[in-house]
Amino acid sequence: MAAIAIAAREGSLLENFSYRRPTVYSLRADSANQLPEPAEVIKESLLSKQSAGLSGLWLPRKVLVTDMKMFICDELSGDLLESFWLADIVDMDERQPSHQDCHEAKISPFQALQSIKTFLVGPLEDECDEIYDDSTQRSFAICVYNRRENQVRALAFKASSPNERMEWVECLAELVVSAKIKERQELAKRECLNAKVKKVYDSFLFQVFVILLIFVNFALNVAEAELNTAPNDPLNNLFQNADNFFTIIFTLELAINVTANWLAPFLMDSWNLLDTSVVVVSLLSFYASNIPGVKGFRILRVLKVVRVFKRLTSLRMIITALASSVIPVANVFVILLLANMVYAILGVGLFSQSSPDFFGTFSRAFFTMFQCVTGDGWASSVARPMMDPSGVGDYNSSIAIFFISYILIVSW
Repeated sequence: MAAIAIAAREGSLLENFSYRRPTVYSLRADSANQLPEPAEVIKESLLSKQSAGLSGLWLPRKVLVTDMKMFICDELSGDLLESFWLADIVDMDERQPSHQDCHEAKISPFQALQSIKTFLVGPLEDECDEIYDDSTQRSFAICVYNRRENQVRALAFKASSPNERMEWVECLAELVVSAKIKERQELAKRECLNAKVKKVYDSFLFQVFVILLIFVNFALNVAEAELNTAPNDPLNNLFQNADNFFTIIFTLELAINVTANWLAPFLMDSWNLLDTSVVVVSLLSFYASNIPGVKGFRILRVLKVVRVFKRLTSLRMIITALASSVIPVANVFVILLLANMVYAILGVGLFSQSSPDFFGTFSRAFFTMFQCVTGDGWASSVARPMMDPSGVGDYNSSIAIFFISYILIVSW
């Protein structure tokens, strides 16, 4: 048979598909479901399709197939009910194939399809066994992988005769093999393009060029902040145009990065997410500078310089080490915050009457304790004025114990 011969002849190509999970992205143009043009239809006939459920009824359906898709339509109205890509067919079951065919090819069309399965969820053979009608030789079943829902479902069909059944089985087997090969070739072209772009993007010269652009942009930001030109100054327009130029350049650089690392590798790299955030902020300031609520984003354009951390290995190692210590440092910060709050409450209870400026309210007391933990003149500016408000050299031991215990517990 034609399908069997093609399957056997393409065996070396089909090995590339063995037990490979479908890629996350798809090269297919999933346009709105619509029927194909008559010239595109390779095979068309009226089949019976079993409705959902193991005890479902056999309903007449108009079935069309092109070189890439299969369409199931209502018999009377001709309206499209569902369609799917032939490359998503992962299993077929026709039962009782011709002994002569098996002897000639040494392999059935469905064993050939087994060699190009791209995804398996559970025992598909058992599912096909359950819905197959053994009382007739006119039935066949296909199992289709749904990429969006990440699951496989089985569809059962019944032809008008065993010969028509075999015609459909052979046609689908041949078209599925061809569709999978075409899809793999398209994916290979895409992967080849990504590899070439990645080679350019990861090259030393390209990264040095990007680093130089980042530093030049940052130098212009420093000069703009130093000169602080008026809005109508020609020099201010020069700075604005230069910043817009760098925004466009960095957007193009991000697009190249996305192309080189499409898609999961890009999203899994936190540095790429940081780059994306910086570029998005720059674009907001570029396109929405006249909007009052977004105008403040223009101040954040200086964040472009943080993109250099990704490209300098030594800086990236330091940032990575600091990032890994965020959680332990956060735990220490929580302890420090609680200690500050406890001493602030104690200070309000003890000194709100004698020192209302420092401990009159919780917020004042909290700020006072924060000043003390930084070491910013806590003794000369806070503790001693509280012990000697009249300036005659008085000493209050309770105030001294309060501040000394705080410094020993929290600050040290």
